[in-house]
Amino acid sequence: MATSAARREILEGDLIIVFASRDRTPTPLVVQRGEKLINLFGMFPHDDMIGRPYGSKLHSSNKKGFVYLLRPSPELWTISLPHRTQILYAPDMSFIVMKLNLSPGAHVIEAGTGSGSFTHFLARTVSRGPPAGGGTGQTHCTWPTRTSALTPMVGQAQASDFDGRVYSFEFHAERVEKARVEFAEHGLDKAVVLAHRNVCKSGFGLDPTCDAVFLDLPAPWEAVPHAKMALRTDIATRICCFSPCIEQVHRTVAALSEHGFSDITMYESLVRTHESLTNVAPLEPISEVVERIQQTESKRELRRQLQIQQSKLERERRQAEKEAQTQGAASATNDRPEEHAVAASNKDDGEANANPFESVPAKRKATVDDDTCLPPTGSTVSEPPAEMLYSSGFRQKVERRPVQQANVYSRPYPHMRGHTSYLTFATLLPRI
Repeated sequence: MATSAARREILEGDLIIVFASRDRTPTPLVVQRGEKLINLFGMFPHDDMIGRPYGSKLHSSNKKGFVYLLRPSPELWTISLPHRTQILYAPDMSFIVMKLNLSPGAHVIEAGTGSGSFTHFLARTVSRGPPAGGGTGQTHCTWPTRTSALTPMVGQAQASDFDGRVYSFEFHAERVEKARVEFAEHGLDKAVVLAHRNVCKSGFGLDPTCDAVFLDLPAPWEAVPHAKMALRTDIATRICCFSPCIEQVHRTVAALSEHGFSDITMYESLVRTHESLTNVAPLEPISEVVERIQQTESKRELRRQLQIQQSKLERERRQAEKEAQTQGAASATNDRPEEHAVAASNKDDGEANANPFESVPAKRKATVDDDTCLPPTGSTVSEPPAEMLYSSGFRQKVERRPVQQANVYSRPYPHMRGHTSYLTFATLLPRI
């Protein structure tokens, strides 16, 4: 199943990653003749995969769907591997490798193999490929093909093209056996030295030759003194502890300070996804936006003044009606009932004709939502040029604006990916 990075074509027995879509988990697959892959997008015979270059687009038998055949990498393996424990993902792994200052040729300890996600990432970081030649670089082999058995015990690694080492420790026996087979199949048997060991009680059993230590343990503070014994004494070395709870961080920081580590810092790696968008309506110049806002504010002020004026007229009208009713009631007490009716009728008609508020029957009252109100004298408010569109009885006012080129911009999602764990880093200075 090991895959050579120097070979472009897929052969029988190779491990490939089948990528169907972004919302579906990639599928790790061992190519075997006569087998078939069946998923939501159709049926894909393995025989059609053999001989195709990595990265090829393969259509299903009925030509209604397709998948991509990708070369395995630590990042792809991380999102497709079978989970045996909680794993680390690319954002955390990249940050850890950078802060530990790892490079090809380094020796690093990993306590807590788990599902092997970070082990693959570390192996690629510290491994070295064959000498440069044929237009390829020194580290062009991602997962080189190896056929020898994985070294079973710590300290018995054989000499090979790999100068770097990953010493991985796991206390769970069943996970160790599964990881051992997996590492050998993926060609990591020369870069990774796997051991079944409880490092919190028995230590690492290594000479002080390691450049960095990574602890993914329930109680990393118990392994801190043993980690100090495995780190080099001639240069500055680094340690990282991966803990999900802040209480674990407190105890780990205390242990690191007690055993002489310095520059202790803690980080929390969060991911914010951004979406690339092309705006449907081109962005307008800021001057036009400001002018439109000013016009809107002027209209609002005009409507407010009209509301005040209308309220004032209404109050005066009601007051006049009230006074007229009072005068009519006073005159009725001095006349006979039959004469009072005639006088009241004549009085109402006379007052109606003399009422200044009703002198223009055809006058239309101003409304609050009327956009056609004329601005006050001296106002500079002007409406932008517009056209009226008529479609199926619907009338809409559309402003004419010059067409501009669309803009591409990024918009972050409102939520960020939740907390995974805290990363505590520290440095151990030379002790010579």
